[in-house]
Amino acid sequence: MQARVRAAGLAAVAAVILSLPACKEQSSDQTRVTNATLEGTVTYKGEKVPYALVIVYGDGMSATGYVEQSGQYKVENCPVGEVQVAVNTDAGRGNYMSAVNNAGATKTKAPKFVEVPKQYHDPTTTPIRTTTKKGANTYDVVIPK
Repeated sequence: MQARVRAAGLAAVAAVILSLPACKEQSSDQTRVTNATLEGTVTYKGEKVPYALVIVYGDGMSATGYVEQSGQYKVENCPVGEVQVAVNTDAGRGNYMSAVNNAGATKTKAPKFVEVPKQYHDPTTTPIRTTTKKGANTYDVVIPK
């Protein structure tokens, strides 16, 4: 079951990334290095969102990073300039199921899953925007009610 959930999440992420426009100024066997990171917390309705994939898209490229149980995320080598920020909770379900299984095995309280609306899952439909520059960038993703 866990493997199927994780596979479904990865398939969803692959579909999103493959649907993005082709990268500009980049050959198919070379990745641009931007030396930019984006990190912060993700919240929805005032609650921290654990177990999600953050997708940062801009300037013809994308970068991803997982949200930890604490709601913290970090995306390395992200695009520089104006970017769209998506939070895909479907892609985090595999990590969530692993945490639930671990909680059962250790007899601790299972973590809570916080689902965000589908429009925020994809960088082409998310209304969340920010601007990044080379180096470290901090941006708390606040998804409104």
